[in-house]
Amino acid sequence: RFKKEIIVKAIHQHIDGFSLYKVQYHLWQHEGIKVSRKTILLWTKKYSAFLKSATKLEPVLKGRQHYDEKYVKVNGEDCYDLNCIDSITKFVTAHLFVDKRTKENCVKFLSQIKEKCYAQILARYYIKKFLKIDKRITFVCDKFGNYKRAFNKLFYRVAKLKFG
Repeated sequence: RFKKEIIVKAIHQHIDGFSLYKVQYHLWQHEGIKVSRKTILLWTKKYSAFLKSATKLEPVLKGRQHYDEKYVKVNGEDCYDLNCIDSITKFVTAHLFVDKRTKENCVKFLSQIKEKCYAQILARYYIKKFLKIDKRITFVCDKFGNYKRAFNKLFYRVAKLKFG
């Protein structure tokens, strides 16, 4: 029903970190095509076997890294969905689903960013250190204390934190 080019474009955008809603809206606005988010998700699942190299994508940090949580009730229990999103590329740089926002869980959450993007963070830090131009990556979060403690444990000097 849809052209191959449309399917490839939708899968590419979704794998690049666009939300299903953003992919759907982009296709409607730029291509004039209405497609459901479920269809885009099914395309991604169906054709991802052919796109093994897409799983090795690493995000390029361009903007501030906003991290926050969503409060969710699962079977009557309180849980939290922790997410970190780049403000410019809208790429989800880290994601963790936890039952409590302990310091250990926050460290585990931010460690995902450290594993994927630490080389970029260090490169920006060295620009500050040697050229005296402060271009460090900025992380933004709410006033939850464990976020600050976890950030200081992993990124104390190499990045900035806007707390609150």
